[in-house]
Amino acid sequence: MMKKIYIPKDEAELAVIKSILDSADLPYYVRNEFFGSLYMGVAMGSFNSKPIFVYKENFEEAKALLSEIVKEDEFEPLEQEEDPTPLENLISYIYDFFTKKS
Repeated sequence: MMKKIYIPKDEAELAVIKSILDSADLPYYVRNEFFGSLYMGVAMGSFNSKPIFVYKENFEEAKALLSEIVKEDEFEPLEQEEDPTPLENLISYIYDFFTKKS
């Protein structure tokens, strides 16, 4: 299951975070990654914010990697429960299917 780790303040911060996670080969998902870009301005909740989700088992590793640019109190708490959307569930299932090693 994926957990929300952080909500970037702008596109530049999102790009840096994505590159850090990519370089560590940590899988992630950005909600509203492309739709949110259509609406410029302040990130407003689920309208145009782009929360980053990582797998629960990778949460602490991702947090450690991002701690250089994100303050401790800005991370989402691991215990916070947020149900993924049906699309996020489908993406997670497909990712797991193609990346599971037999």
